[in-house]
Amino acid sequence: MYLLIKDLLQLESFKSITYIAGKKGSSNKVTGVGLLDYELDVEFRDQYVYENLYEGLLCLTTFLYAKDQDYLILEAIKKLHNRRCSGLVIKNIYNLPISAKVIRYADSIHFPVFLIDGNSVLFENIILEAHAFSQVKSLANKTNELFDRLLHETLSAQEVMDLTRSLVPSLKNHYKISYFYPRSQEADLEKCCSNQAFCFKYYRGYFYISSSNSADEGSVKIDDRVLDQKHIGISDLHHFPEFFQKALREAYYASTYALMTQVPQANYSDLGVFQLILSNGHNRTFSSFSNRLIHEIKGYDALYNSELLSTLTAYIMNSCDLDVTSSDLKVHKNTIKYRLDRLRDVTGLDYRSFKDLETLSLSVKIYLAHRHLSG
Repeated sequence: MYLLIKDLLQLESFKSITYIAGKKGSSNKVTGVGLLDYELDVEFRDQYVYENLYEGLLCLTTFLYAKDQDYLILEAIKKLHNRRCSGLVIKNIYNLPISAKVIRYADSIHFPVFLIDGNSVLFENIILEAHAFSQVKSLANKTNELFDRLLHETLSAQEVMDLTRSLVPSLKNHYKISYFYPRSQEADLEKCCSNQAFCFKYYRGYFYISSSNSADEGSVKIDDRVLDQKHIGISDLHHFPEFFQKALREAYYASTYALMTQVPQANYSDLGVFQLILSNGHNRTFSSFSNRLIHEIKGYDALYNSELLSTLTAYIMNSCDLDVTSSDLKVHKNTIKYRLDRLRDVTGLDYRSFKDLETLSLSVKIYLAHRHLSG
């Protein structure tokens, strides 16, 4: 398990540390945090067979050995970069001058250098915080992997049961699942957990699982703090653990629909044809059906700087209501009609024909579903 330099910037210790050089190296991998001690000391560095420098190491140092030879700071950065270390944190208790030459060199090789002034931060705290953060991130990655399997893989009933038990060992017999996006990154949504509800971060959003021993739908409640979030997708009520995978997908697809249509909440039961489309979002047959038409319209738009695709999309997603589409796009209704007539000339499909409209509608909906599922 590794972190990135930019992950460490979230640590409490780093709030008091100045990032002085190599900021383009913020995606460098950090595989460990350790002290830079004798390895670069001129007096001792040739006396040891082994050194504690390795790829991904974030080095912490006071540069004790360089307090009378500040030119050794540049030499240190060169060697650490050569050893593929991830960065350097200097606790500058000796007030060593960090020259412009050092800054320029670290910037040129994208090697992050941080500066601690005085005794405001202890090295021990950096090491402990980085270790704790790594453990949390490792656990989050494992949880994401379990959800990935349930969302995207074809699993046997036993595999679904095993994964469900590993995620929610105390799941009751009757449950609903929600997926949503937080209104702020600071939202402490784990507090929504209880003996009947569980909240898991999954990439940019959260899964909320509420269960009960009662089959009454009213007994499976969703916390108000969850309902206050964005683009909430809610599954149907399910009654057996073996349907956990189905419920998870329903919540995820309903949230995708809510995001796609920019509504605060969507129930899976209300998705209509999008139930089928979202569950086949990466199906090649579906994609091929949509792409033939969408690519043709996109090509025309690119050549003539027109807005046929956006107009068609708004028309379809507004239930083919010209007045609502006109209001949505803030153009006259006759402009919408003109564009749809032009679309007929380009594609050969007439929006006034039920058969053609069905093809146009399915193509647009598959296109939107694929775009949001891929994003």
